[in-house]
Amino acid sequence: LVPAPILLWNTPATKQRLTAVTMSEEQVRSDIRDAYRAMRNFEPAESLGYIRAAEGRLQEIKKTWAADYDELRVAMLVIESEAEFMLDAAGKAAEAEAQFTEALSLMTRASGEMWQAAVLGRGRARLEQGKCRDAVADLSLLMERNPSHGAAFYWRSQALSCLGDDEAAKADEERARSLDSWPPLRDFMQSKREWGRDILCDPAVRTKAAGSGQ
Repeated sequence: LVPAPILLWNTPATKQRLTAVTMSEEQVRSDIRDAYRAMRNFEPAESLGYIRAAEGRLQEIKKTWAADYDELRVAMLVIESEAEFMLDAAGKAAEAEAQFTEALSLMTRASGEMWQAAVLGRGRARLEQGKCRDAVADLSLLMERNPSHGAAFYWRSQALSCLGDDEAAKADEERARSLDSWPPLRDFMQSKREWGRDILCDPAVRTKAAGSGQ
């Protein structure tokens, strides 16, 4: 005999429901990819539009399907926080810090790209609020997990300078300048203004900037 739960699971209505949920999930993932791409192109307002669409679809899914979707929620929190922080760093710093903290609380891996993005973002948000010691703590933790994370060295140099440790700040900035390999999220993490700095570019752009005297 086939157990009753399996019979219920195989009903046409349940299969139709599962198909609809699967399609909605894929659309949410597509929205997140588009939001990420917009952030890489320094279009935070457009990025937020995709995130809002993803959030709406995810809420509809949750009404009919019991699941946590923490992975999707993490991505949306990180991208949304970055977009809002890029649009208004001073005004959104506290909110961004809280959102990055929420994203980190949902993560099961403390080393992946999204984890690195959230820790870096929270460090920058804390620095913007003058929480320089907290910023140094976040960025130092990130650098322990990824010693080649150039952006972390740069932002920690700013936090150390905020604390008056100019010697250590200079060492971190020099380390940032020496790194030729940047994490995949490097441009996603920086504002357009900061991306123009030679130390926050990929090697080709950095070489071109140096040649033009920028």
